[in-house]
Formats: sequence, structure tokens, C-alpha cells
Amino acid sequence: MSEVTLTLSRVRKLQPGEIVWDKDVPGFFARKNANGSISFILKTRVSGKQRKLSLGKLGVVTVEKARDLARDYAFSARKGIEPRPEAPANPSPLMKDAVAAFIETYGMRIKPRTKEEYERMLKLHVLPRFKKKTVKDITQADVRAMHEAMGKTPRNANNVLTAFSKMMNWSIERGWRDKDSNPCKGVVRYREMRRNRYLSPDEAKRLGDTLRCVIRDGAESTYVVAAIWLIIFTGARRNEVLTLKWDYVDQERRILVLPDSKTGPKSILLNRHALAVLSGLTKVKGNPYVFVGHVTGKSLINIAKPWKRIRKLAKLPGLRLHDLRHSFGNRAIDAGGTTRVLGILLGHSDEDTTAIYAHVSDSRAVQLVDATGDLIAQSMKDIPVTAGLRAGLRRRPLPLKIQRKPVAA
Repeated sequence: MSEVTLTLSRVRKLQPGEIVWDKDVPGFFARKNANGSISFILKTRVSGKQRKLSLGKLGVVTVEKARDLARDYAFSARKGIEPRPEAPANPSPLMKDAVAAFIETYGMRIKPRTKEEYERMLKLHVLPRFKKKTVKDITQADVRAMHEAMGKTPRNANNVLTAFSKMMNWSIERGWRDKDSNPCKGVVRYREMRRNRYLSPDEAKRLGDTLRCVIRDGAESTYVVAAIWLIIFTGARRNEVLTLKWDYVDQERRILVLPDSKTGPKSILLNRHALAVLSGLTKVKGNPYVFVGHVTGKSLINIAKPWKRIRKLAKLPGLRLHDLRHSFGNRAIDAGGTTRVLGILLGHSDEDTTAIYAHVSDSRAVQLVDATGDLIAQSMKDIPVTAGLRAGLRRRPLPLKIQRKPVAA
């Protein structure tokens, strides 16, 4: 039985069912439960009789608080005094502590990107209002007031409500609120207007001209521009492209095989223009990613700022990267694609998983992705992708003079 000094970082590394004993207080240990929560427990004896006392869960009590309780109870037990088997002083934690515990434990169930978004929304919109309240104190009126205060950004308000509702259900599981007492339930969501923005032929030409210019002038990282070109010619999501590894690229079969995405595993067909983008790039030794970032061995993380500069030069200030995905879909429809085949190409979540993999041999899908790529290239005036990217890599692969080395942990 190994013993260590229990710390927050150590208990966070526990696996479900694993126990770690504290070497400073005999009988004090932490255990990770099947639901992801972490319990602190003291095992001791009082007048020869064994006792196992619950000291609380991480998020309700800190490691230090649990150790102090264990030390006090162990002292009482040695004196023959029955320790008080009481619940922690604050069974319903403050919101600031509950949010931290929710991100840490519930975050293991969801995708890293979703975890980041939940953390951002809760810390930006929920904590400023409720950080001094306990989880049990939050009422439906509180949630409604928060939601209404965000009325100018209805989509964001609804997303925050979703994240907060997940957290409240998670809190109910831990006994911090009564059953069926989610305060988000019954708060009416805003009606969202779906935004379907497509590039017009003139806008497509301006964007194509701008991308060629920034490569020619070395104004932006070649990898940033190449990533944008790949989004344009595949309709892939931004993060699917930015996190693309060379191992996922099968140029012979003309597909990208993604082990994970927003909708799960998927494959993406490549037309000749998308293949040209990839052919214009070279592998960087020691870096598995296609689109190399500033930090050695890492991928591009965020291209929001360079994209903002590019769309400003193209006089397309409101154009989002996601709109390029919409434009791909629109061009695919122009090329004769059906909504079913288009859904497969774009990896929509309502497509059957087997269909997503079966489509790589679907001749109609192959014809469609080729025709779509040709239409896009025509609207952007037949870009010489490969030569331009290779020239950019020789001249200025990154906007920094040297790549930064990763910071030591």
C-alpha cells in the first residue's frame, strides 16, 4: 500500500476505483468514485471498534480541509471519543468551488473543446453573478434574470443556459440540490435565426485574390493560409483542419480519416484542389501536424486574428470561417448534390455512422466533391495552390522569426 502526501494534483490523477493513502495522517485516504467524484475518507478505531468516516467530496471540501478534519477526528478517536459523524460544514458549496469541481470532473466525460467552452461560459457569465451564492441557493428567477440580461446575444445566452443546466443536473447527482430542482428548467430559450451566409462569385474572387496576395507578400503564415484553403475546398470544420495530422491523410485514396470530430469518427473526401493544398506543404520533423503552429511540435491553435486581417483586406468584414463551410455546401448543391450526399460529405450528426464510412466508395460522392472543388476554384479564378504555398514556405513559413519552444511544465 503506497502512501503519499495528498495534494490536489495527485487526487485529480486518480482513476475510477483507485485509492491513495495520505502518509501524514494515518487512515486518511482519497477515492475516485465511478461517477467521477472524489471522496475523502478517514479509517480509524474508537475503543477498539473500526470506524470509516466520510469527510466530504472534492469541490465541497479542499484537500487541506479534508486533512484537517481527518487529523481532528483521528485525535478524538485516540482519546476514545466518538468523532462527530457530521456532514461537512457546507454541504452545498459556493458556486465558485462548484464550477471548478464541475469542470474538473464532468469535463472528463466530454470533448476537450466542449470542456473549454463550458469553462469559458461559466466563468464569464455565471460566476460574476453567483460566485458568492451556494449551489442550493440558485433559483429559477436568478437564472431567468441572467438569461434575459444576455438578450442582445440570444445564441450565446442559450448556450450559457445549456452549460449551466448541465452543471445543475451534475450538482443534483452529488446531492447539492434536491431532486428535480434544476433552476434552468422552465427558462424559455430565445428563438435563434439560423445564419446561412454564402460567398457570392464576386466575394469568392476577392477572397481568392487576397489569399494569393498575402502568400506572395509573406503577410501571413503560410500554414494559416493553407488551412483556410483546405476549409474552402473540403467544407471541413475549423478545428478538424487545425488539428489534422499527417497520419490522417491518405492521399492515395483521396481521404482524410479523422478518428474524432464534433460528430465522432468521420472521413472527408478530397478533390484535386484540396490535394493540391496538402501537396504544397511539407512535413516538419518532430511535428505530427499538417498545419504547424508557433510552438515546436504543436499545431496551429487559433487563426482568428489572421483571419480577421485577411477578411478585412478582402472587404468581407462579417465573413466567418464557418461560412466557408456553408459556401462549400452551397456549391455542392449547385454541382447537383442531394441533401443526403451533402450531409455525408459535411459529416452532419444525423447521418448514420456506417454511411459516413461507406461514402468513400460512393461514386456519386466522389463525382460531387470533384465538381464542387472545380466550381469553387473557378469562382476564385483557378488558384495555383501548390506553387504559391511552396514559395511561401521557402520565404516565410511562420509570422515569427523562430518557433517558440514549449514552456516546461
